This record gives sequence, C-alpha cells and structure tokens, in this order.
Amino acid sequence: MAADIKRQVSAFAPEIIHVWDMWSHGLTAAIECVVVSNAKLIMHQEDNLLQIWNRQKRHRRNEKPFRTIFDGIRNRKDLLNLLKECNLDTYFTSDWAPQNPEFDPLLFFIATRTTSAFTAIWHPMKNRLDEAFHKPVMLFPPGFELDRHLLNTAQTKTLRREILDSLNAPPDAILLGAGGSLRHFDNEWGTFIQAFRIAAKKNSKLFLAVWGFDTDPALTQALTKRHRLSERVALLGTVDDARFAGLQQAADIHVCAGYDSTFNIYRLPSRLCRLFWLGKPLLIHRAGFGESLAEGEEAMLTHTNKASEWAEKLLTLAQDEALRNRLSQAARRFAERHFDMEQNTDRLLEFYAAVMANPAASQTGDVHSKAAACLRQRLEKSGVRRIALYGAGLHSQRLIRQGWLKEVEIVAILDDAPCSLSLEGIPILDTHTPNLPAWDALVLSSDTHESALLEKARARDWKNVWTMYA
Repeated sequence: MAADIKRQVSAFAPEIIHVWDMWSHGLTAAIECVVVSNAKLIMHQEDNLLQIWNRQKRHRRNEKPFRTIFDGIRNRKDLLNLLKECNLDTYFTSDWAPQNPEFDPLLFFIATRTTSAFTAIWHPMKNRLDEAFHKPVMLFPPGFELDRHLLNTAQTKTLRREILDSLNAPPDAILLGAGGSLRHFDNEWGTFIQAFRIAAKKNSKLFLAVWGFDTDPALTQALTKRHRLSERVALLGTVDDARFAGLQQAADIHVCAGYDSTFNIYRLPSRLCRLFWLGKPLLIHRAGFGESLAEGEEAMLTHTNKASEWAEKLLTLAQDEALRNRLSQAARRFAERHFDMEQNTDRLLEFYAAVMANPAASQTGDVHSKAAACLRQRLEKSGVRRIALYGAGLHSQRLIRQGWLKEVEIVAILDDAPCSLSLEGIPILDTHTPNLPAWDALVLSSDTHESALLEKARARDWKNVWTMYA
C-alpha cells in the first residue's frame, strides 16, 4: 500500500481486519494493515479458491502446495515444495505491490498463520478450516434485505411475460430460471442442457431463461443449438443487480443442478440465499450446501451426474404444483433461520468481541479450538450421540456457538450454581437435581477448572465422564 494509506490505517487504529479477498493483492493489503495497526486478522473463506486458481491457470501450476498448507507442513521437503511454487523474486523488491489477482501459496501460508480467526460461508468450509488450523471459525453465510430490488406483483408479471413473449411461449408456461456465473469447469452445463431437452420433450410448457456472467457464451449458444432448444431457451446475458433480482422473482422454478465434485462441496452461491428468501422452488445438487437441505421438503436434490435424473426431477417439479408450494414455504423458513442480515450481523459482532477477548488466538491456534476439535473427533469415532456438559459458562457457550457439538444432542448443561434456566436454548440443571437426564458422555466444559469438576463428578459417581484438556 502507498505510504499515505498506511498512515491513515495507523491513525484509524482498527482492532479487526476482516479480509474477504483471497487473491494476492487483497491478502497483501490485509497483512500490511495488520502490521501497521497491530489489529487482529480474520480471513473469510468461500469457494474452493484453490481449485478455481488451478483451473484458471490451466494446470501450469498445481494445487498441491495449497493442499500442503491445509494438511500441514511436516518436514523440510514439504516446505521446499511449497516455496518452489512461489514467485519469490517479487517478495524481495522494495517496491513490490502485486497488481494482478494471483493466488500465491506463500502469501496464503503467511496469512493463515497470521490470522486470529476465520469466517466460513457454510458448514463444509467451516469444518475444513476447523480441522486444518484449529482457530476460531464462525459460520457466516450471505445475508439479504428482502425488500431490496423487490418487484411488486404487476412488475413481476410484466417481466415474466416479456421473457415468455420472446420465446412465443403460452401464458401458462412454466419458466425455469438459471441465473449466475457459468464457468464451464466441468460438463455440468452440458448435462443440464441435455436434461432440459429430455424434460422439454415430455412437457411442452417448459421454457428456460439463462442470465449472468458466462465465461464462454459461444459454448452456451452452441449447446443450445446442438440440442435444438433455441426456441425454448432465452439467453439474457449479463444483467445488473436489479434485473438479476427481478428475473429471480419472475421464474417459477430455479435450477442449480451440478456435479458432486470437490468444487461444489464448499460452495454456497449467494444467489441461492436470495432465492430462499423469495421462497422459490429449487433443483440443486446434493453436494455441500445441498446436504443441509431436507430432500423434497426444502428443495429437490440431484444425487448423480446423469441428465436423466435431473430431467426426472425437473418434470416432478413442473407437474406438481402442490410440491412447488411446499418447497416455497419451506425455503422461506430456511432463509429466515440462516440468511437474515440483521441476525448474521449481530452474530458477527459477537464473534469480533470474542476474538478480541481471546488472548490465545494467535499464529499457533488457540488451545480451546484444538481441544474442541479433538473432542469432536472423539465423539465421532466413539459413536456417542447424547451428551451433557458440566459447566454453564463462556466455555460451554463457545463450544455451542462455534458448532463443535452440532453432530450430537446436548441433553442438558449441569452447573453447581446456575444463574439462568438455559444457555443457547439448552436447559441448565443444578447438579443436585434428582433424576438427571441420561447421557452417553458427560463433557467437563472448563479450561480453568477442569480438575475440580472432575473431582466433583467422581464424588457423585457419574459415569462416562470426558475431559478436554487433561
């Protein structure tokens, strides 16, 4: 950064630097801000950027160094292999200021060691960061203000009619919407076009509108012509935010069918979050985000990479209006739970405060997160499903809020002197309460009083007592 910008950052004295740009210029700026202000760094992770970087480079450089960063550098050979992929010459010039949106392994390595915490777009990415770096990770999906770019009923009908008229479609046509980036990394789009052709042959009311950034529009047009769908598909190209949102409202069913690939596992396209807010029936792939959705209740899920299955699911949605209505209502409820901007912002502020108050959040990872990660692995391997926590303090609150125990049922939180009736919606019970609920494991939830809690648990002859730090 320029010297005057550094001075302004230093004068502003931020306590948190939250970087959402994983490319070199973004990471460099964030690290420089941390250096001049002594702020804590938080990194946000969304798509599997490593794979995007690899594909955009057309395999001139491989993804292995980034996997090494996630898996851990265990010896000199790993470190040398990492450095071989780095453009080291640029790091040793006095005027180095990368302008190109590269994704350099060394910068990513430095940033992941410097950061105090992470935010992750959805559970698969959060779990990956938890396991790789043992630092606090907050789930932070996109949030939306529903009334922004919201069309009224008349405007929606007008836009819908405009699209259908361009295709000479009847008023009672069913309009499918496919909006977003088309990257053509795999043959997903080709498979979907085949699926649409199969479905359109069986249902003459099906029409498709496609809009958004396309890395290869000529290929999209060629696929449409090859399958003789030019009269059934409207290619609308790149549109502004307002029209994008309007098209989302105009379509009857939205499709985000894709392959069960490592790329899709970590993704949560923001357009899907708005579609859930709008209560739109969705056809989406099972991988990643789809694993959080109830099949046939919150969305229709594809389970294979086969056009025949995708076509079958499309036809089911098109022919069953009652199903579409149920999916619509459930989608809106899902959005209210997960994508509310005000709620997410409040949670982010709480996370900032927790990071600031955590002196152990350092380059080596905080002790709590390491212990919590080990606890989760032990619970998973042992098959334990019902647990109780002993200790109703901040330690238990962190375990719950950061999602370490989301795979098990917490039947109760025990405390010797409870100050409230519940914590994060889980009942708090006095340890002297008769007939405590049964548990498979009792987890001692304290990093400062674990030994004392262990003695009390043994004195009460409680069974299956688990420690986290001993």
